[in-house]
Amino acid sequence: MISRVQKFYAFLTRHRLWLADWNGANLRAPPLTHLHLIFFTGFLCQTLSPRGFMMTTYGSVCAYLSAVRAWARANNRPDPAIDPDTNLPHIRCLRFCKATKRRLGGKALTRKPLSPESLRTMLRLARIGAVVHGPVVLDLVAALLLAFFALLRVSEYTTPTKGAWFDTETHATRGDIQFVPSYDNCQHIVFTVKVSKNDQHRIGHELVIYPSTDPSFCPIAALKRLFSADPQPPSAPLFDFTRRATNQPARTRSMDRPAYIALFNATVVAAGLPVSATKTHSLRSGGASAMLRAGVATYVISKLGRWKSHCWERYVWASHFLIQQAHSRIGSALPLGATVDLDAVRR
Repeated sequence: MISRVQKFYAFLTRHRLWLADWNGANLRAPPLTHLHLIFFTGFLCQTLSPRGFMMTTYGSVCAYLSAVRAWARANNRPDPAIDPDTNLPHIRCLRFCKATKRRLGGKALTRKPLSPESLRTMLRLARIGAVVHGPVVLDLVAALLLAFFALLRVSEYTTPTKGAWFDTETHATRGDIQFVPSYDNCQHIVFTVKVSKNDQHRIGHELVIYPSTDPSFCPIAALKRLFSADPQPPSAPLFDFTRRATNQPARTRSMDRPAYIALFNATVVAAGLPVSATKTHSLRSGGASAMLRAGVATYVISKLGRWKSHCWERYVWASHFLIQQAHSRIGSALPLGATVDLDAVRR
């Protein structure tokens, strides 16, 4: 944070914004407003990266702006990003930050949904040992199926770093999986997601997952195989993505995201899928697309994926069967008296 505040001091020096006495002594920072943050953002975009404007990331810009705001609050100054009239974030500052994010975002990533057919291929290759060997196969298969059926984000069943940073209050544990009514006679499972992207207050979500008709393509069957082959206490991490030959009780378990992504990418390559377009988020969008293909109501998909808006419609892709069905319908004889209720469409 000190280096970021020093960068702000350099910005004030560059543009001669320091306040001083008549003799040039007792330099002090001027009263900060949203305009200082706006011009400081432009200064950062020009000076942060030695290779030019497009090499600066929006995340680094936000870190510097947050440091300046924290410095102002620590020195009993008003937050420059807050409008004093409304006590809300300043609209001009928000718009400039959005424009900066759009400018620095670069080319949008193309992440295609993972179809059930492609996922079956990945699961088959993982089970025969084409990607990994040993007990980690069961963890990988269970993680893929759980993320696909429960429409999970990768942060909801992995940890950002290795096992030393595992937190039972935040990350997924074995105790977060409940077999209802019992393990032996399981009709469905309840997976508790403690923290998610749209749950900043950590209220948590309880996701209900029912079994599939195909035991080889069922998250409940995969979890039961994992729990039976590798029994762990309820406080243990839900998965273990470290490459290993045996399940040793004294071994440190790791559910870190880089290890899981490495296993996922290796399985994608073995299945012959494009790595650039098939990411871990493809499981979430692929599950939603599969539900849409199965005829599940859109409001049900929105509820299961915990989307608070219609943004999930950007994730799903219509299958060729649905497109063919739509084109055949509009190409057939339509009722002459049927009209379109535009108000209902707008709602």
